[in-house]
Amino acid sequence: MNFHVISHTHWDREWHQTYQQYRVKLIRFMDELLELLETSPAYTSFLLDGQTIVLEDYLEIKPKNQDRIKQLVKEGRIIIGPWYIQPDEFTPSGESLIRNLLIGQQVGNEFGPSMQIGYLPDSFGQAAQIPQVLKGFGINHALFWRGITNEEIEKTDFWWVGPDGSKVLTTHLPLGYGNGRMLSTDLEQNLEIIEENHASLKDMATSPNILLMSGFDQRSANKDLPEIIDELNKYYADQGTEFQVKLSRLQDYFEGISRESEKLESLSGEFRKGRNMRVHVSIASTRLDLKKKNFEVQTLYEKYIEPLNSLSFLAGHLYDNEIINKGWKYMMQNHAHDSICNVCTDATHQEMDMRYEFAKQIGETVKKTAVEDLLGDIKFQENEGIPLVVINTLGQNRKNLAEATLHLTSNQFSIVDSNGNEVPYQIIETKEENLNDKQIEIGVKNNDQFVITTKIKFAAVVEALDLRPIT
Repeated sequence: MNFHVISHTHWDREWHQTYQQYRVKLIRFMDELLELLETSPAYTSFLLDGQTIVLEDYLEIKPKNQDRIKQLVKEGRIIIGPWYIQPDEFTPSGESLIRNLLIGQQVGNEFGPSMQIGYLPDSFGQAAQIPQVLKGFGINHALFWRGITNEEIEKTDFWWVGPDGSKVLTTHLPLGYGNGRMLSTDLEQNLEIIEENHASLKDMATSPNILLMSGFDQRSANKDLPEIIDELNKYYADQGTEFQVKLSRLQDYFEGISRESEKLESLSGEFRKGRNMRVHVSIASTRLDLKKKNFEVQTLYEKYIEPLNSLSFLAGHLYDNEIINKGWKYMMQNHAHDSICNVCTDATHQEMDMRYEFAKQIGETVKKTAVEDLLGDIKFQENEGIPLVVINTLGQNRKNLAEATLHLTSNQFSIVDSNGNEVPYQIIETKEENLNDKQIEIGVKNNDQFVITTKIKFAAVVEALDLRPIT
């Protein structure tokens, strides 16, 4: 039997402490990890929890160490990615999960190769669509802990099939992501750990390979692992026991089980049972104020910002990917499995609220800029009227009530469509005002602009969004 020891940490970015409190610990953890790997060639690899945000969090404080990290990533000593954060799989939208992987890969590529395994050690249940999300990025393997029981399968390894037929070779962790965390310099204790894991997992294994996850929440690297493993292998060799222990990577483990992959069962659907480990189903109803803000900000980015900026880009204007991604990042920092599930402190929830505000502020401004760019392309003569533009950001024809606020010099007006047909409307509110009262004055007084402000609703019939280049 081959025991693959995976040296790792599980880094809850915020949980029963705030992000900044945990970051103080992260700085020391990363400092020690870099020193350990650079001075101990026998320490061949360390798994950085499958999320690249820890690199950003660390390097914001210690940017001088970026090249050190890059070198260790390129050598395969620090294993990063593929996610940006370790997500909850149910509250965030499907697009948010895709963006999580997309941005995670982009951040990872700045340092070196990302791990191409859908590592989800602590998500509170597994969504049915994860295989197709992973396959969309060319990821062929997945590993998780919570949600599955022996009612679904009695083995650790299987083919997980998505609703569209996509399938990934998958392993679940019946004993969690810390079943090897107590390995130490005590040989007798280590032998007990190996034997307990062997007894629990041997009948569930589909190949002569067992994972020993040597790490836990906010756990530093076990610096003694190379010596511990050497001592165990020497003992088993002396005893004539066919046990091999290796400081390994998840990829090594999947290479081992892939030799038996044609014999594995296939499973589909979501895994959300708490028989072996709780999946916190009740989190769906916690802190509904934050859940509501999450929905609103997701909708802003998915239904407005991205389509409008794509359309603006095709019309020859700027698509500012960096600032849009910054907004996505603020939102996704709230999508971590602890954060969006709202199992955190009130202080953390207050910080989440501000991140949604940051994402919204960026998003609303980017949306406004894209619309202004598009409207600036419209040529018209004032004697022909003022354009009232409605943009359909969906891929289907729509007929909906639209709302507009008009600033006119008269309360007598009509609305006609592009074919000259009159469009009915209803006045909701009307008032006289000076637009100068809404403008910033710097040094000199702005000119008065007295208008009749009229808020109306009208029936808008708009064809599906056409993303072909405008010529």
